[in-house]
Amino acid sequence: MTGTNHFLTGGLIGLTITNPFAAVPLAFLSHFVLDALPHFGVKFDKSIGRRPEIFTTVTRIDTFIALALLAFAFMAQPWLVGVCMLVALSPDFVWLYKFSIQEQFGKLPPAPKGRLSQFHKDIQRYEFKSGIYIELVIGVVLAAMFWSVA
Repeated sequence: MTGTNHFLTGGLIGLTITNPFAAVPLAFLSHFVLDALPHFGVKFDKSIGRRPEIFTTVTRIDTFIALALLAFAFMAQPWLVGVCMLVALSPDFVWLYKFSIQEQFGKLPPAPKGRLSQFHKDIQRYEFKSGIYIELVIGVVLAAMFWSVA
């Protein structure tokens, strides 16, 4: 799932559940719920030694939108909204590291280590290129909900 959709989900949780002891764990769990849904993903292509260009393009656009949302959250919303956004995305931080070190520099697909990483990888069995359309629908619905509550 894109970072934008994780941020919007975490933000909604932070806006609607004002108890941080409930909101933060729910934001973390929301990550795995979203990743279990069909969504955008492109497998590492061994023949070219990297992911196809569509992955880079979507990732760049997603990063820009997600950072704008995060900046808005920390400037215009209660602190809990931004924290829940970060926590909702946090399981992907390990993939960012593995992408940067193993895939980008080492030209190898990232391999999961540990139980949580393996679980995280296993639930993402519904990743495919056309999943971007599912993500767009989810994103529009989440954004409408976020802006109506914010």
